[in-house]
Amino acid sequence: MHMLLMKRFFSLFLLGSLLTAAYGKYPKHSFMPMLGLASTGIGDHALRVSHGLQVSYSSGDRLRTPLGLRYQFRMKKGNILGADISSLYNPIVITPQYLDAASVFGGPAMAYGRNMIGGNIHYSKTIDIKIIEAFGMAGFGGYFTGNSGNAKSTDYDWYQNAGAGFYSFAPVVTNQALKRFLPVVVFGCGVRFKHLEAGLHNQVSLSSPVKDFTYNGYTHSVPLSWKSIGYYIGYRFEF
Repeated sequence: MHMLLMKRFFSLFLLGSLLTAAYGKYPKHSFMPMLGLASTGIGDHALRVSHGLQVSYSSGDRLRTPLGLRYQFRMKKGNILGADISSLYNPIVITPQYLDAASVFGGPAMAYGRNMIGGNIHYSKTIDIKIIEAFGMAGFGGYFTGNSGNAKSTDYDWYQNAGAGFYSFAPVVTNQALKRFLPVVVFGCGVRFKHLEAGLHNQVSLSSPVKDFTYNGYTHSVPLSWKSIGYYIGYRFEF
């Protein structure tokens, strides 16, 4: 009986030694579903194209709860390569405007808020601090923004009593106004305790989310930057 227990103990010890040699202190692979709380969107901006016409850009409800899935491959000395797949909401609002009789810019707000699907590839460096593991990360990726056109943005006859130039100007700045793909850089930091991970995750676009447009023979660039700043928590499945 004792001999059988010793054999089993030796077998478990040998298996543990082999796994330690193969993986080191931590498993090499991990998958982690993530849930976050983030503020997303753009800063307010107005672009005037003439004395009586301009277009304004803003964000609606910025506070969102993004979802994501993270895969990471752990290399030696705390170096990690990973990839995220995530869903975020882009709450952009585009408002073509005209100068009315009271010298006030007015016009209809066209909301283009929609879910964006995308992700990133990132590098992470970790250090052990007693019972937790701290890390910093950086990477790049992008999001597909979807279609940004609808019937109301192609013909503004439904909007009454605007200046004459408004009706040719408004479709130019609103119909299909958003880029289909938005490249981003990502960076963040966080901590891990056993299988739990929590952190700060920031994303900034590398270009404006809005296309350039041409009106009256001039091409106008829209100098906007989309940002997402938030916190997340996730549970790691490791092997």
